[in-house]
Amino acid sequence: MKKINRLFLILFVIDLVVLLGYGQAQEETRATYTYYRVGFYWYYFFPAAYFFGGYLLGQLLLHRSLIFMSPTMEKVLLILNLGFLIVYLAIAVLLTVHVFTAFLPFDIAEHLHYSIRGIYTKYIALFSVLGLLLFVCLSSRKSRKESLSDSTL
Repeated sequence: MKKINRLFLILFVIDLVVLLGYGQAQEETRATYTYYRVGFYWYYFFPAAYFFGGYLLGQLLLHRSLIFMSPTMEKVLLILNLGFLIVYLAIAVLLTVHVFTAFLPFDIAEHLHYSIRGIYTKYIALFSVLGLLLFVCLSSRKSRKESLSDSTL
């Protein structure tokens, strides 16, 4: 568990450093009327910062608590969490490739772009909730393993 916590902390710090260049990317967008660089911030860097931040916030708030979840609920939450993230990343990668190559029909690309922009503008805090839920699921599994090993002694 400590390795994933360290990894998420390192990725969070790297993401925050990358986010320092967002103002320059916005200036480039205003000068060229294209959003090549800003799209990476919208699609990847801001959601990742919220996700890692939610996970680390959960670690800060719930580090000492013993959270027990039923294994079924834990699996369902993990599947929903990973399912949403996989669908989101698939759409984001598809749109990123479309920005540079324009291979999708206009209507499909427009609907996908507006769905991602809707998430970015209105529901970006959802990624914090997903990160928090991931921490709760992982810490519940750890707490359950520790309680089982204590009861067998």
